[in-house]
This record gives sequence, C-alpha cells and structure tokens, in this order.
Amino acid sequence: MGASFRETADRLVEFAEQRMRADVVPGVQIGLISDGDERVASLGIADITDGEAVEAHSMFRIASITKTFTAAAAVHLSSEGRLDLDAPVRKYVPEFTISDESAAAKITTRHLLLHVSGWTPGDQPGPDGPLALAEGARQQGNGQQVAPPGEYFSYNGAGHMVVGRVIEVVTGSLYEDAIRSMFLGPLGMQRTMFTTEPAAYIAGDHTVRDGKPGTLVHPGGGRWGLPAGGLRSTAGDLLRWARCHFGESRLLEPGELRRMSEPRVDCAPPGERMALVWFVRDVGKERLLLHLGGAIGQQSLLALCPARRFALTVLTNSALGSGVINTVLDGAERELLGVETPPAPAPRPMDVARFAEYEGRYETLGWDLVLARDGRSLTIGIIYKSVFTQRSTPAPATIGFWDDDRVVGTDGWAKGQYGDFLRDAAGRVQYFRWGPRACKRLPA
Repeated sequence: MGASFRETADRLVEFAEQRMRADVVPGVQIGLISDGDERVASLGIADITDGEAVEAHSMFRIASITKTFTAAAAVHLSSEGRLDLDAPVRKYVPEFTISDESAAAKITTRHLLLHVSGWTPGDQPGPDGPLALAEGARQQGNGQQVAPPGEYFSYNGAGHMVVGRVIEVVTGSLYEDAIRSMFLGPLGMQRTMFTTEPAAYIAGDHTVRDGKPGTLVHPGGGRWGLPAGGLRSTAGDLLRWARCHFGESRLLEPGELRRMSEPRVDCAPPGERMALVWFVRDVGKERLLLHLGGAIGQQSLLALCPARRFALTVLTNSALGSGVINTVLDGAERELLGVETPPAPAPRPMDVARFAEYEGRYETLGWDLVLARDGRSLTIGIIYKSVFTQRSTPAPATIGFWDDDRVVGTDGWAKGQYGDFLRDAAGRVQYFRWGPRACKRLPA
C-alpha cells in the first residue's frame, strides 16, 4: 500500500468519523480500492444493544445493492443465450399479473431491469416458501400503471423480484442457489448471505431519537423480497464484487460488463442515467457506476469507476447514514479521482400562485409526501407509514423549481435530492417522482 493512498484513506476515515458523530450513526464499514491498493476500515458499534464493535466480518444489510447481483445474473444468462431480455416476461413467468393486462403482456425483463415497466407495486404481504417468487409475481394486480412500458423511469423493487423468478425458471434452481453458484461462491464472498439465512456478527438497525441512537425492529420477511434487497454483506466482500466488474475474474466477459454499464434511461437527477445493472453518473471526465441500498435502519453504497480501477463501499447501520455516505463519496471523488460533483442547479423564480398545481399528498408504500405552500416557498414533508413509523419524522424541507416541472431540495433532509412531475393528458399533475419513485397524487 503506497503512502499517498494510506494517507488519503486515513482522511476519508476521519471524514466518516466526523459525520458519524454529527449524525449519531453508531457503526460504519468503509471499503476502498484505488489503482490496486485496498483498504477496509471498521468504525464504531455494530449494535447498541450489546455494544459489540464493528469488525471486518460484521455483516450489514446492503438492501438494494442486491439488485446488482440479480441484474448481473440476468444479463449473464442472456449472454449465454438462455434468456431473451426483450421477450415478454410472461414467456418465462406466465403467472405474472398486474392491474393493466395490456401492459402485463408487453413488459420485458429489460423493462424490469431498467425500471421502465410503468407499474408501481401495491401494499401486500410478501409470500414465503419455495414458490414465493412465482406467487409474488401472480399477486401484483393491486399495483398502479404509471405509464406505458418503456416510457418512464420509476424505481420498482418488485420488478427485480419478478426477475428473480425469471432466473429460477431459466436456471431450474432457487434464486438464492443461482446467485451463490454464479457469483458468491466463485468470488469467495463467504460473508455475503441472504437475510433468510442464520448468521452471527450482524449489524443492528438504528435511528436517532432525542439526539441519541435508538434501535429499530426490521420486519424481516420471506423469500419474495430477496432478489430486490435480501443480501447482507461486508465491505471486504463487496470489494470482491467490485473487482469482478473491473474484469479481474473470468465470471463476466468484457462484452457483458459493457452491457451492464451502458446508460439507457434518464433519471430525475441531472446527469444520472440507468443501465441494466448500475446507476451511471458522469462526474467531470470520469464515469461512476453506483447503487445505493436503503433498509429501514441501514443505508449503504457501492460505487465504481472501472476505468480508474476505483471502488468505494460505505455501509452504515443507521436510517440516517446517507450523510456519512455522501461525505465519504465526495471526499473520495475529490482526492482519488480529481473530480467534484457539481452543485445542484439554482432554483429559478416562480409565481407562487402556480404552487397550487403541485400542492397535495402523494403516496408510496413506505411513506407519503406532502407538498405545501409556506409563504413564498414550496415545502416537502414526509409521513412515514407501516414499519417506517419507527423512524423519527424530520421537519418539512424546502424545494425549488430549477426547470419546468423539475425540483431540487434546497435545505433540510431534502437538500440535494431531485424530483419531477408527471402530468395526465389534460395537463394535470398526476405523479411526483421524488428521487427514483413515482408517487401517486391523492385526491384533495
């Protein structure tokens, strides 16, 4: 390990520790690769209930980073000629059912991987057992069709659950066994396991209450959710996964890696696009491949720049871990890649009378968003639902319009986050896409 890399890694750890104290985040793991040098750092407490320290073998929920494994498996199977990404999903999963029968017949695996199926899932218990993925695909009839397939990006984890069933059908194996045999086993990822597996040294789920860390109870769940967010892992293991996407293993061919990272669909944040496996963000002259993971009481990141053989993973055991993640990512971009994320676009003046077009309550599964006028500003509030009510509710934040029907958070919990609005044929605002998800506007 070179002295320069060691000093930079030490500074990133200092940044993380400072933000941990500020945001009351109990524990963090950081994994870093730069030009062949590698560092893993374990910081703080894994679980406040027993005071156990975070160690290199402590496993965190990586939540939606699991989708990179699911999507990579689908692309790999298509490269082998076993899966047609552009065939209707019903070719493989005839039981797939959503509220719009016409859309159900057209949706492809590619649509699901790119989050452009146009459908958002309804609120219902996830099935368990060996047939959970088949049953879950059959039970999506209470969702909403936001847009025709292929026309609009709206993040949908249930789509990857359906892809998990596609993988089962094509391989003849349970989804978990397919992922283990394709990736986890060959890469030696011994501390990467599904949440349905018994394991020791697991980081707890936390939030902040009255300025102190508090515990959360994760709802658990069965097999249905595994392809979208069911893995636990460590920073060290995720660096093995990153090296695979550098082309250091023989598991994925160069052509497959290009297909996995080729941007296809625009997302709400300017300059961010979706590829089959990764979110793609061009920062300066460098191209980053990223995926975040968000569980009820843990937040995580995996970011790669294959051209520079750079990888960063940050795993936190708090619902408020995103500040640590962003601080470390910004520092790594600046100090190791020589680039900086550009500032958010400045909001432009807008007639406050137009706020009425956007005000109201917008629903999604885990929370509702409330847009309301406050003097000459438009604010965004969040109302947690279901298991997310265990989180502390932040004060409303301010959002500003930087383009037609496009907003950015300017303070508080919403700062730096992006949203846009989807209108119906009559020009009425029907959905608010905050971050990646389209939220339906409820009647006044």
